[in-house]
Amino acid sequence: MKNHSRILTVVCLLKLLSWSSLAIAEQLTVNSDQLTTDLLHKSENKR
Repeated sequence: MKNHSRILTVVCLLKLLSWSSLAIAEQLTVNSDQLTTDLLHKSENKR
C-alpha cells in the first residue's frame, strides 16, 4: 500500500510540474506577444 501512495504522490507532482510549466510558457508567450505589439505600435507612431 505504501508503494501505491508513493506512486500517486509522484504522479501528482508530475502533473503539477507539467501544469506549472505550461502556465509559465503561456505567460511568456503572452508577454512576448505584448512586447512585439508594443514595439510595432511605437515604430508606427514614429512615422
